[in-house]
Amino acid sequence: MKKKIIIPLSIIVLVFLVANIVTYAYSNENLFEFFFADNNAVQKKIANNLLTRENQKIEIDNYIINLEESLCEKKTQLGYLVISVSDKNGNKVEISFDKTIYNTESEDYKISTVDNNNITSYGIMDKNGTQLVGETYRYIEYLYKNYFIAKDDRGLLGVINSNGKVVLELKYDSVQKIKQKELLQVIDESTKTTYIYSDDMKQILSMQNANIDIRDDYVLIYNESEKKYLKNDGTIIEDISKLKLTNFPDKIGEYNKKQVTLENIYYTKNIDE
Repeated sequence: MKKKIIIPLSIIVLVFLVANIVTYAYSNENLFEFFFADNNAVQKKIANNLLTRENQKIEIDNYIINLEESLCEKKTQLGYLVISVSDKNGNKVEISFDKTIYNTESEDYKISTVDNNNITSYGIMDKNGTQLVGETYRYIEYLYKNYFIAKDDRGLLGVINSNGKVVLELKYDSVQKIKQKELLQVIDESTKTTYIYSDDMKQILSMQNANIDIRDDYVLIYNESEKKYLKNDGTIIEDISKLKLTNFPDKIGEYNKKQVTLENIYYTKNIDE
C-alpha cells in the first residue's frame, strides 16, 4: 500500500497551495520550490485544474502530489485542500511548512531556515532540494566555493563546508569576506588579532591591531609596526615598486610625479639652472 502524508485541513489554505501547483508543474520546477513558492496570479485556473481533472494528482520532480479531499466554494474556488505526497516508490515524503528557502550567489546551494518559538535556525540545501546540513545553526551565509560562514548558539562565528564539516572553528567575533576579493577576514577580539584566509581556507597571515585598506589591485594589511601587501587572490606581494596607490597622473602642468614610496607621492618642478 502506498504510504502517504496527510496535511491537515487547518494548515493548508487553497490560496497558498493551488497558487503553486499549475505554475510549477508546467514549468518543471522541483518539489521543494513548488511548496515554498508564492504566486497567486493563477489561483482560479489552478483550482479549476485540480478540482476538475480526472485523477486529481500532479507529478513533479519524481514525486506524486495527490488531492485527497477538498472543500471549496464553487464560484470563487476558495476553500481548503487535503493532499498526500509520495515518491514513485510509494514512500511518504515529510514536508515542513515552517521552512523557508533562500537562493545564494552559487547556483549549487541554497540556505534553508526553520522558525521555532521565534528562533530561526539555518541549514544548507543543494540545488535539487536535498538537505546537506540540517537547521542547527543560528546563522549561515554563503561564502564561496563550498564554504559557508556559520554562527552557533553562543553567537560565535566560523566556517563550515557544504557537508557540514567545520573548516574554521566557531570561536571568532567576526568572520567576513573582503569585498570583491578572494579573501576572508577573521577577527578574535580577545587578542585583537586579525587573520586573513585564502578562498581555499588556508591562513595567509595574522596581525594584531590590524587595519585594512582595500584597493583595486591589492589589499594592504597594516598596523603601527608592519605592513603586508596582498594580491586579490591572497598572494603576498614582496616587490611593491610597481604597485599604484591610485591612478595619479604622471604630470600636472609643469610638475612631474615623483613616487618615493607606495604611500608617498610628490609632484616636483624642474628648475633650469
